[in-house]
Amino acid sequence: MEIENSSVVRYSQAFSRQSTANALKTAYPNARQRWHDDRTVVLSFGSSSANKNTLGKLSEDAEIISQQPLFKINSGLGVILTNEFVVKFKENTRAGQQQELNQKHGVSLIKNAGTYQLLSVSKNADVLAIANAYQESGLVEFSHPNFIMEIEKHQQVIPNDPYFINQFTLNNTGQIFNDGHFGTVNADINAPECWAMTMGNNITIAVLDEGVTSDHPDLPNARQLRLNGSNFGDGDPNDPSPTGNMNHGNSCAGVIAATQNNNEGIAGICPNCRIMPIRIFNGNGTGIASNLLVDAINFARTNGADIISNSWGFNSDDPNLVPAIVTAIQTATTQGRGNLGCAVLFSAGNNAANNGFVHFPSNSQ
Repeated sequence: MEIENSSVVRYSQAFSRQSTANALKTAYPNARQRWHDDRTVVLSFGSSSANKNTLGKLSEDAEIISQQPLFKINSGLGVILTNEFVVKFKENTRAGQQQELNQKHGVSLIKNAGTYQLLSVSKNADVLAIANAYQESGLVEFSHPNFIMEIEKHQQVIPNDPYFINQFTLNNTGQIFNDGHFGTVNADINAPECWAMTMGNNITIAVLDEGVTSDHPDLPNARQLRLNGSNFGDGDPNDPSPTGNMNHGNSCAGVIAATQNNNEGIAGICPNCRIMPIRIFNGNGTGIASNLLVDAINFARTNGADIISNSWGFNSDDPNLVPAIVTAIQTATTQGRGNLGCAVLFSAGNNAANNGFVHFPSNSQ
């Protein structure tokens, strides 16, 4: 469903966000701005006439390459479209057919990532209509706009007290929980019993999240695999560290691999494994485009991750909400680890208490 009186504006290149925002505020003082990256801003207006008049003026700006409607799906999830869309051609589609289709619709190839191609439409073209035309051509497995959507951070069950005695999920002795009730003996994952067999040596776990702090006190760099190109958000592309107080990635990585027997913090489930931090959030907490999420999953697979951990998702029960992400997961589970397949884990969502649904992508097949 299209959201009235709101539009997504995409600039041709990244300018100073502050100066661009100030210029927009001066020109359109009644428009509310919501930036997602240095090129993409959602403008919201009080009336359809103000929206229409503003968009007419913006279309004359040579630096603006795309003005698209803002949508939301039945669950309320907002969906941002830009000038980009994602396709995967069928294996029997010839290169000439691809080129002919691209020329017909005036699109340009930005990236060929193997499991998808990222294409851009011409200035002010209808990206949704063109993506649909590719899908209807019969030449592609999928075609959809390069959606930008809010990524939910699905919370881990982590006690406030940072000591192992309170980690009842690992070892439930009937101890008292933070809310005052007692646990049930052995209602846990039998972590101490597992540690008698393995501590996770020679296992690499990619954590796609807000990033992991370099040389964290409970997760030293000796057990982090910090790779160039592992930050898919804004900032330094080679630094997968979190920004500000964004510690969701640290929390998730700590539950997985916090150092054991160091008299500090908690004990990780897999305390001898290595964490490969991969950042998929921008510095202001906003999510990244769908194709970058695909790139992040592909990055983990191609760089030797045995397990890909994802404590995030989208507020949708559609198991095929973003086909490119589904394909990336399927590729990782079949082609990762030298074609043995990576174990790819997603949290189900935060709404179980309200009889909610399993969220995408954890509901994909």
